[in-house]
Amino acid sequence: MKKNNILFLIISFLVIGCSKKDKIIYKAKLSINVIDSLYTLNKEYPLNDVRRYGVIPNKGIGEHPVLKKDKLEVLLDLAEGGQELNFPKGTYSKTLSIENRNNIKLNFNNSVFTGSILVRKSNNINLIGNITSLIQLYTRDSKNINIEEITLASDTLKSSHRNGNLGCSVHAGTQALTIKKMTVKSTVSDKKFQYSKGAFIVHGHNNEPVDVNVDSLIVNSSDRHGVYLTGENININFLKIDNFGVGSSVNMKPMEGAIEGEQGLFAGLWIKNAHNSKINKVIIDIKYSKGTYITNFDIGDSYLPFTIDSLIIKGKNPKLKRKEIEYSAVEVNKIFIE
Repeated sequence: MKKNNILFLIISFLVIGCSKKDKIIYKAKLSINVIDSLYTLNKEYPLNDVRRYGVIPNKGIGEHPVLKKDKLEVLLDLAEGGQELNFPKGTYSKTLSIENRNNIKLNFNNSVFTGSILVRKSNNINLIGNITSLIQLYTRDSKNINIEEITLASDTLKSSHRNGNLGCSVHAGTQALTIKKMTVKSTVSDKKFQYSKGAFIVHGHNNEPVDVNVDSLIVNSSDRHGVYLTGENININFLKIDNFGVGSSVNMKPMEGAIEGEQGLFAGLWIKNAHNSKINKVIIDIKYSKGTYITNFDIGDSYLPFTIDSLIIKGKNPKLKRKEIEYSAVEVNKIFIE
């Protein structure tokens, strides 16, 4: 034990004096013996199972008794050190906050987090399998994020804030985000959530996200906007919006890059200053939707167009209309009214 602790102290000393790149190299060299002497709480579970380190689904997550820090932070220390970790099926009563981290790979098996999933100031983050958040997905100042399948759902009894979901916010400084499948079950418009603006929001005035790629995005219901897009190289293969604008805009803050007052004019799909981007197929069901616009094709640069190959509008709703200003850069190849 003494020998292992000395080895850990030597490695820690090297980490302090090295760059972030070197830090990752040294952490990856931690031996199983060192991991077990400091992190392991139950050796009955495999090395890559989070239960080995005291994180048990459907139970509370507290402080690691040896390291005296939050158990999820301990897991991220291990992951950043090169240990690929698996989260078994179940509910985790916590926010998964990945901040100032590099080269992390986590595997999920229908794992539900009662808090948010946050990725901030991080690089090369891989979330594999199916993960659910009962509050939101939020990214900022991070790059090379890969998410296989994520669901944003509302459960006022289980959610950490005892309210509905806030949706997905891809915020300023996000670069190279790839999502294979995202489903937004519903979002909330409670007046205390001033910055909850829609189901899927890509924004960040003067520091817009770049290279956002989503294979499948399904919005079952959004109290406010369905999808709002600003940035560059945004590519969505399939987008389906079933309901939008069914809530309230009370106390809602303006959209970044938009004009005060426009935030309350709910739209199914709002595109503004989104450059060199494309949606292959978008379906918007307006039968039970509310708000103002089916689509709001706002200002953009015509030499950096946003292309929609196929736009399908389903249902009838005379209260909703399509808006396109003169200086819009959105180009729609085919429109179908069903």
